[in-house]
Amino acid sequence: MTSARRMVGSLAVAAALVAGTTVLATAQASAQTQRADWDGNIYLYCSASSNSSWSKYAGWVNDFAGHTFAAGGEGHGLRVKNNVNRAWNNDGNYAARIWWRVG
Repeated sequence: MTSARRMVGSLAVAAALVAGTTVLATAQASAQTQRADWDGNIYLYCSASSNSSWSKYAGWVNDFAGHTFAAGGEGHGLRVKNNVNRAWNNDGNYAARIWWRVG
């Protein structure tokens, strides 16, 4: 590979990283302006659509194996474990950690 090709590849990667950083910064700023009332729950959603089914939790859960998505909508009744597409922490005092296994 020539040094010119390496330089173009490096610039493309750098541009992609800067673009990703800009998108994240914009998303954080817009999320702060759309704050809802805190209700102390963690919401787990089945899909990315606006019609997604969800379940809410207010405390520690060791295993989601016996839980299903309760709200009506896309994915209603599906198991929560290994089917969460997105999450929303609506607790103003505590951070939520959600672990998942890839593969």
